[in-house]
Amino acid sequence: MKKFNLEDKKQIVEAVHHAELETSGDLRVHVSYAPVEKNVMKSAKYHFALLGMHRTPERNGMLLYINPEAKKFAVFGDKGIHKKVGQEFWDHLSKEVSAAIREKDIVTGIVHAVEKMGHALKTHFPAKSDQKHSLPDDVSES
Repeated sequence: MKKFNLEDKKQIVEAVHHAELETSGDLRVHVSYAPVEKNVMKSAKYHFALLGMHRTPERNGMLLYINPEAKKFAVFGDKGIHKKVGQEFWDHLSKEVSAAIREKDIVTGIVHAVEKMGHALKTHFPAKSDQKHSLPDDVSES
């Protein structure tokens, strides 16, 4: 798998920006190009902390961690959003993202996940008049 090009990243960043418009929550996409991924959820949790996503005021950060080389991904949310959506949301989202990636392409799958994550954030953590997103919308990579 080649690295995402500028157009792919632009599409993902636009999806993240749009998903955050009506919520106080923050979400990020991290792409790993490691050839081997033993425990994708452990990697997601590590990068969640590394990116400072646990520092959102309402603990409502969400991360989509994806490794196209290993053909694995994980969705992870902080305790504030997890408490609102429950494990069933994460399980359902994972199935949808897998299907979108398999049936279409990886960027479409990422955008789909971001849209679903944004909807959950908007539902449970609507935007506030004084809100500022503390995390950048860019795609982080390792």
